[in-house]
Amino acid sequence: MSGWRVRLLGALAALGLLTVLGRLFQLQVLQGEALAQEASAKVRRIELIEAPRGRILDRRGRVLAEDRESWELWVDPARAARGLKDLRRAERLGRLLAECGFPGALDSLARLVQKGGEGERAWLTGLPQKAVYWLTCLQDEYPGLSVERRSARRYPYGSLACHVVGRMGRLGDRELKQLQAEGKDLGLQIARRGRAEALLDDELRGSALFADDDVGREGVELQAEERLRGRRGLRVVSVEVKSGRRREEAQIEPAVPGQDVQLTLDVDLQAVAERSLGSRRGAVVAMDPHTGALLALASRPGYDANTLAAQYGALQKDPAQPLLNRAVRGTYPPGSIFKLVTAASMLEDAHMDPAFSYACEGALLDQGTRYGCNRIHGACDLARALEVSCNVYFYQAAKRLGIVTLAAKARAFGFGAPTGLSLGGQELGGGVPAHGSILLSVGQGELTVTPLQAVRMAAVFANGGRLVRPLIFPQSPEAAPAPVCLGTPALEVIREGMKRAVLSGTASHAGLIHWRVMGKTGTAQVGLKPERLGGPPPHAWFVGYGPEEAPTLAVSVIVEHGGSGGDVATPIAAEVFRAFAELPPAPAEPVG
Repeated sequence: MSGWRVRLLGALAALGLLTVLGRLFQLQVLQGEALAQEASAKVRRIELIEAPRGRILDRRGRVLAEDRESWELWVDPARAARGLKDLRRAERLGRLLAECGFPGALDSLARLVQKGGEGERAWLTGLPQKAVYWLTCLQDEYPGLSVERRSARRYPYGSLACHVVGRMGRLGDRELKQLQAEGKDLGLQIARRGRAEALLDDELRGSALFADDDVGREGVELQAEERLRGRRGLRVVSVEVKSGRRREEAQIEPAVPGQDVQLTLDVDLQAVAERSLGSRRGAVVAMDPHTGALLALASRPGYDANTLAAQYGALQKDPAQPLLNRAVRGTYPPGSIFKLVTAASMLEDAHMDPAFSYACEGALLDQGTRYGCNRIHGACDLARALEVSCNVYFYQAAKRLGIVTLAAKARAFGFGAPTGLSLGGQELGGGVPAHGSILLSVGQGELTVTPLQAVRMAAVFANGGRLVRPLIFPQSPEAAPAPVCLGTPALEVIREGMKRAVLSGTASHAGLIHWRVMGKTGTAQVGLKPERLGGPPPHAWFVGYGPEEAPTLAVSVIVEHGGSGGDVATPIAAEVFRAFAELPPAPAEPVG
């Protein structure tokens, strides 16, 4: 090769090398800082720190509701769309999510991306640890997807006391409009005022809600919402523009957890009450007759609060009405348990002699109408009439009393109005008729009561004539009991009738006397036709208290269309009294 060709090739090689070196100098020295900033560009913003919701505890500190850590996959549709353009990468994400229990997630993500929208939103909840690990490792490959730690509400006992504990849910349309009218829609305020200004407003952050926040919707979750909710905190977060990865840089204000809320309920007694009802529709209420503290408030059927969101539509349509709290919203004719009120009115309002006897021949004919009894009882005084539940005796008493007087006595015992229980506004008051027939004396006709009202009535005879207000929170200010006009002589006679009912009368088949219980059964006809003439089976009732000498528990039981109160409701009450007698002493102070 000639010398000039060698020199030409050397010159070309040198020129190429100089070009490469010049470009490297430009990228690393002249533009290096700018390119590094572009690669690691970050956006700083203020974010909320969610406050853990307070726990709901029974009277011994056992947890009925709590927040547990949960992982969620959030998506920014605009940024996620760019990451899903790579078909192979998208299919890989779909396989990963399917293996972690989310089949069809990729299709769901595609629809979400197609709908578009600004900002991040929760997409998948309850991620298993495997999904959390892989998605965190692969976050750079899938911009627009981020794994977030959240709190999820959990109910360790499932369906136990579900109607009392209540449920969580989103705000309704009416509530959302009210929130907006009060300037407390946090999302709307951020849009109007800017993120930083809105979130740095202490008052707004403490009371405002987002439209998709979960709040208490029923029961204790609703009643104690403000105490349970807590207060959100604030932090500064940096977000990498390219990857979407977020990192907390500073905490401005820590979140304040919600307060724990303790109830008067006893988990063990509640479980016995619900188990005793079994698959039957009905309710059991157990209450301290002196303070009104509710130890059990059972309603069946129920639901598992952990899966309620997925089943809510079906539960609403279920003819068994599992969402209905029968203990406080179920209204029923009381049947013969109301004879205790009639007896009190006889003695106090009409000053009738309890030793006076009426002859029962199986029915009473009054103004052309035949009013039946369950059998022929012969001569009955008041105690005997309560023992055997003689209708004819109380029909005769009602003729002397008058319906207006008897209805007034019913209202004095708390019927016809809510008891005042603080439980998320669930309670109904039943109805006391202003007019009617002598059927009112035996708890029939247009009279309706709730199981909660029934136990409150029973407590009057246990505590010496005071109408207490039921309570579910031990720290609740106790309302002064309303005195019921019921003197000692009247109390003694009625108590004797209740004792004899348990010893040898309609409530004598379940061994209640073992726990020194005083009680009264009821078999309440439903509708105009009795069962023997084609009507539905009657409701089975029992009310009572014990022990006789120093009462500590009052109980009411109803089984819808259960039949005889003595055969069906009384054995359930016996289970509750047995379980109560076996409970360890309650703690003197609230347990947290």
